[in-house]
Amino acid sequence: MKTINNQINMKQIKKHLLKAVLQLTAILIAIVFVLTLGSCNKEFPNTLNTIYKNDTAGVNVKQRRVLYIIMDGVRGQAIRALNPPNIAQIVNKAIYAYDGLSDYDTNTMTNAGSWSNMLTGVKKDQHNVITEDFAGNKIAAFPSLFTRFKQVNPTLRTASVAASGIFNTNLAVDATSQQTFENDDASVKNGVIAELKNDNAGIVLAQFHSAELAGQANGYTNTTIAYNAAITQLDAYVGEIMTALTSRKTIAREDWMIVIASNKGGVIPIDPLNPDKSVYADASRNNFIIFYNPRFLTQFVAKPASDKIPYSGTAPNFTGNNSTFSNAKLGNTTLGNVGTSGQFTFFCKIRYDGPSSIYPSFFSKRASFTAGVPGWLLFLENDMFQLNISGVGGSNTQVSGGNIRDGIWHSIAFKFWVNGSAHTVTMY
Repeated sequence: MKTINNQINMKQIKKHLLKAVLQLTAILIAIVFVLTLGSCNKEFPNTLNTIYKNDTAGVNVKQRRVLYIIMDGVRGQAIRALNPPNIAQIVNKAIYAYDGLSDYDTNTMTNAGSWSNMLTGVKKDQHNVITEDFAGNKIAAFPSLFTRFKQVNPTLRTASVAASGIFNTNLAVDATSQQTFENDDASVKNGVIAELKNDNAGIVLAQFHSAELAGQANGYTNTTIAYNAAITQLDAYVGEIMTALTSRKTIAREDWMIVIASNKGGVIPIDPLNPDKSVYADASRNNFIIFYNPRFLTQFVAKPASDKIPYSGTAPNFTGNNSTFSNAKLGNTTLGNVGTSGQFTFFCKIRYDGPSSIYPSFFSKRASFTAGVPGWLLFLENDMFQLNISGVGGSNTQVSGGNIRDGIWHSIAFKFWVNGSAHTVTMY
C-alpha cells in the first residue's frame, strides 16, 4: 500500500512539473521544481520590494547667497607681489586673475566709472559715467545689480556697506539696506560683519576705499609703503569677514559665492623696457578678481601674451583741432592717381585715440571734399572711417568702413581697378 501511494504522489509531482514547464521560462524551471516538491499549492513568491529607501533623504538644497567685496585702487599686480595671507588662502579654492582690465578703451579711469562697470555690467558707452560726480549718467537705463535683484525678487534682502557716499547714492539706491561710512574702512568691515549676522542676508556688498586714498597720496607702486600697508589692512578685514561668514548659524544650509575684486588700479611710472605696449600695460586699468567657493578647484587665469607681439615699428602721431593741425605730404605727386586705366591697392594701419570727430581727413589724394574735385580721401565720421571718391564734374561717392575709435591698431585697405569700362573700388 505504501508503494502504491508513493507512485501516486510521484505522478502528481510530474503533473505539476509539466504544468510549470509550460507556463514559466526555462530559467525558472529549477526554482519551480524545488517549490513543487515542497508544496504544490503555494503561490510563487513576490520578490519585488514593496518598501523603498527614500533616496532624497539627506539631500539639502542650499540657499544661494553672494558676498561682494570691492577694493578701490588695488592693482592686480600689487596683490600678486604682496600675496597677503587671507587672500592667498582664498585663492586655493577660487577662480582668479591678477591681470584683469577695468576697461579696455582709452578713457581715463575713475572710481565712479569703474564701479558702474562692475555693478551695471556695461561700459561707459552705455552707462555714461565718465566723471567722479556721475554727471550725465544713464544708470536708469542700465540699472545696477541691486535694482535688478529688486525687480526679480523683491523679498530678497540686499545690503550695501560703503566707504563712499556717492557709491550708495548712485548705485545702491534699491538695496534693502544702505550704510555709508565715509572713508572709514574699519566701520565698513564692522557693518558687513553685522549684516552677516542677519539670518536673511542674501546679497552683501562691501566697498573699501583706503587703498585708493593711500595710492593717490603716496603712489601705487609695489614699493610704496603706505599703499602696501593699506592693502595688508584690507586683507585683514577680509579675514575677519570670512570668519563671520563661516560662523553663521545657518551656514550649513547656504551656498555662498564670494567675489573679491578691485575697481581699478593706479597710475605708476611706465617701464621703458617693458615690451608690452597693449592695454594690459596700463597700470590704471590693472585690477584683480577672485570668485571663491569652498567647492571650487583653484584655477588661475593668466594674462594673454600681449608682450609677445610679432612685430614692432614707429608711426607718426597727428594731433590738432580746427585752428591748429599737423600733416605730412609725400614728395611723389603722382602716387595714388587713379587715372583712366590700371589699378592700385592702398594699405595703411591706423590707431584712433582722440575724441569723436566729424569729417577730418587722415589720408588723401584730393584738394577738398567739394564734389567734382577729383581724387579720393579717407576721413573720420564719429567712431568710423569713410572713403570718399569724386571724378571731374561728378558727385561724391562714399564707402563706409567700421568703427576704429577704440585705441587699438586697425588695418585699412582699398583697391582701385577697371572692370570693363567702369572704375571700381573695393574696401577691406
